[in-house]
Amino acid sequence: MPPVDPPTTGNIFRNRVGIINTDGIGFVEVRHLSDVSISARAISDDGSKVIVSTDRNPSDVFTANTDGTNVTFLLSASFIQFTPMQFTADSSRFVYTSNGNIFIEDINNPSSSQQITPDGSATDASISGSGTKILFLSTADITGQNPDGNFEVFLANV
Repeated sequence: MPPVDPPTTGNIFRNRVGIINTDGIGFVEVRHLSDVSISARAISDDGSKVIVSTDRNPSDVFTANTDGTNVTFLLSASFIQFTPMQFTADSSRFVYTSNGNIFIEDINNPSSSQQITPDGSATDASISGSGTKILFLSTADITGQNPDGNFEVFLANV
């Protein structure tokens, strides 16, 4: 889609996923979501791809190139929380939180979901560029050293 100047009145970006210049000109719509809002999103390290999830339950997750092409539905998952999703450095996988559990997905094979945490008490996942480590917060007693249930930082090898 070619860039367009956005409208100047009303809620002009409601339910729209797009790229816009920092001067507010040249909006390129990646996706229009008529009846939902965005709950999580991320951009690839090279700036060529976005990943977005909706706020409905189940959440729909899709990717698109930042020029608005190649919009691809990936999966539906139980409510994806307002925590960051993040790509690996090569944009082949991403990590997200759903119902308090951390998942890693392969973009080219969305049915290969890998659940990292089992107990519904995790949040704020961050994946290494290589995709081999995930850092996250949890209130669970995962290692037997968190009996008070405070948020602790955990590192998982994947």
